[in-house]
Amino acid sequence: MSHSATKSLVLISYRATVQILNSEEYKTSRGNKWTTRRLFRMLQRNHISGLHGLGKLAKKGYFQTPLENQNPPTIKRAGSFITH
Repeated sequence: MSHSATKSLVLISYRATVQILNSEEYKTSRGNKWTTRRLFRMLQRNHISGLHGLGKLAKKGYFQTPLENQNPPTIKRAGSFITH
C-alpha cells in the first residue's frame, strides 16, 4: 500500500478503507474480499484501536504493495505479514 494511501487510512471511515483494500486486491487470510466487519475484527484481534492503529500496522510492514504478475497479497491472521 502506498504511503499516501496508508496515511489517508487514518482519516477515513471503515467503509472507505475496505473499498481501498478491495480495489487494490488485498484479500483476507481466507482469500475473501474485505468487509467492514472483517476489518474491525482483524484490528481487534491484533489489539489495534480503530483505523488509527491501521497506520501503525502499515508502518510495521504488515501491508505491502502488490507486485505485478504475482498473486494478490493476503493479510494473514494473528499479525502475520502479507504474503504474495
